Formats: sequence, C-alpha cells, structure tokens
Amino acid sequence: MPKGLARVLAVLVFLLAPALLLACSREASVARSVSSTGAARVSIPSQVLGLQVSQEDVRGKIEEVQRSYLSAAGLFSLREGDLLRATLQVGRFNRSARPSEPSFQRSIIGLMGASVPEEITIHQVGGDRTLIETTVYATSGTDQNVFVWFGERTMYVLSVHQDYLFPRTLLRRLVQLDVQL
Repeated sequence: MPKGLARVLAVLVFLLAPALLLACSREASVARSVSSTGAARVSIPSQVLGLQVSQEDVRGKIEEVQRSYLSAAGLFSLREGDLLRATLQVGRFNRSARPSEPSFQRSIIGLMGASVPEEITIHQVGGDRTLIETTVYATSGTDQNVFVWFGERTMYVLSVHQDYLFPRTLLRRLVQLDVQL
C-alpha cells in the first residue's frame, strides 16, 4: 500500500473509530480545524432531520498522524437524545492529494467498509436551476452504513448506525447542505 494511502487510512481510523466512543461535547455546531495548518471552519446546522449535531474534539488524535493528505478536518456526532445515530467527518485535502482523480478516490474508498462500494448518484437542483449530481460511494462496516463523497478539495464520510431508519434521507440532506471547510 502506498505511504500516502496508509496515512489517509490512519486519519480515518483515528477519526471514525473514536467517534462511536466519544462523549457528546454539545458545545457548538461549527468545527474548527483539528490540524495545525489552518483555522478552517465547518458550518452545519445544530439539527439535521431531528438529530442534534455536535462537534467532537479529535485534535489530539489528528495531531498524532504525521504527513497526512488532510490539512484540516472536523467531526460531528448526530444524536437522537443520548443515542449516537451517525457521525460526519469533513476533511480538506492538502496540495499533495489528488482528490479529482478517480484512482485516488477509489484508493480511499477501498480502505473503508467491509463490502464492495456501491455508487449512488444524488440529484439536486442548484440555485441557478441547473441539475447537480453528486456521486456517493456506499459500503458497510460493523453495524453501520458508510457513505463517502468528494468535493473539489474536500472529502465527506458519513457513518450511520444500521438501526437508524432513514440513512439515505440523512445522506441526501447532508449532501444538499453542501457543508464546506
């Protein structure tokens, strides 16, 4: 496995696995950069489809990873009461990454989940009434559905517990929000 992909995997492991164990911070709905390279912010509503959205503090985990393809990242928990239903990771790629290349995307997607990824296309109408298509890769892990999609320099990873009744509705809503770093 190329060193760069191993670094991406390390970042994802540090972000996704602890997300299921972290206590909810319930502070703000804006994530700040968790890397030392920027003061990026992620803006997301405090509620999405009735789920409370909270920023998770993963700075210590990210700072342990050296030479990652991510220059900044934010992690959110989505809860129904005290029950964690989903997590959303938003990561901004640095200049070394090639997120627009399909081979780079496939390499990252191949590191996630236990099943062969399925391509889903989300359609929405833009402000200028043009059709916007977003390709999302769906896979599954232990007791969760994992959805991955890419922006110009951004990657999104949505992990939804398998007991949540509306995972694709949540996915569509988050894609429509166009969360940016």
